[in-house]
Amino acid sequence: MGRRIQGQRRGRGGPTFRAPSHRYKAELSHKKLEDVDTVSGEIVGIEHDPARSAPLAEIEFEDDDRRLVLAPEGVSVGETIQVGVSAEIKPGNTLPLAEIPEGVPVCNVESNRGDGGKFARASGVSATLLTHDRDVAV
Repeated sequence: MGRRIQGQRRGRGGPTFRAPSHRYKAELSHKKLEDVDTVSGEIVGIEHDPARSAPLAEIEFEDDDRRLVLAPEGVSVGETIQVGVSAEIKPGNTLPLAEIPEGVPVCNVESNRGDGGKFARASGVSATLLTHDRDVAV
């Protein structure tokens, strides 16, 4: 008799190959801004999440809202970050793609507005903004 190949063993779905979803920290989401131009927040902690390879940063915003976001390379506990249209360009800040100049590396890019980020989310990965068109950023 032959032996089962690894893909067949994984397909069975035993505990060895299951994702540890009971240990995941939380869902990640960008802060939505309705009536305010920019909101500042402080990074109060950086922690590991078994769900992903990148670390998570816990941010406490001015309005006492706490969120978990992907921690980009170069941020540390105690730093202040900004979210919004007029936020300055530095690691950790969240801006619309239309407000970011060409050639700047970005991470955690949304495919559709409000989806929480779909591209360049792994640890150490970034995408470079090449050009802006009318409705599209490449």
